[in-house]
Amino acid sequence: MANANYSYTAFANPIDCDAIDALVERIESSGNSNNKIFNTAPKILLIEDTLLIQRINLIYLRLLGCQVDLAQNGQEALAIFKKGYDLILSDIGLPDMDGTEVIRMIRQQEGVKRTPIIALTAFDNFLIKECIEAGFDDFYVKPLKLEELGAVLKRWLPQFI
Repeated sequence: MANANYSYTAFANPIDCDAIDALVERIESSGNSNNKIFNTAPKILLIEDTLLIQRINLIYLRLLGCQVDLAQNGQEALAIFKKGYDLILSDIGLPDMDGTEVIRMIRQQEGVKRTPIIALTAFDNFLIKECIEAGFDDFYVKPLKLEELGAVLKRWLPQFI
């Protein structure tokens, strides 16, 4: 990762992605983890503003064998989306703009290749129609367990298995 630390002004401590990577490596080297589901690591953009959910999802995604970039708000997501991703996992309730608006803007910027975008939200299913209309491909209520996230990724990224 180019920038190993991410911070959001609402939190005192930035996320230390190097520490998360070290934790994942310790889990993998202990023999307690055999969670990798991909032959080639897909590139995932995680758009999430809640520190605890960021950490959990970063650990899960790394354990599953993904390469992950983190955006903590809509503006960050729009700025780094141009790098190109195999899949986007996005929260709906972001601090600076509505998650559905972020996805609408990403869809407008996309070229020929349509990136699968999955909504992850703590809100219940009443948002499904709004998310699909905004351009999301799928919708899940968080928190997802490791096995559930793995199943979601397998469904949308079979070319990497």
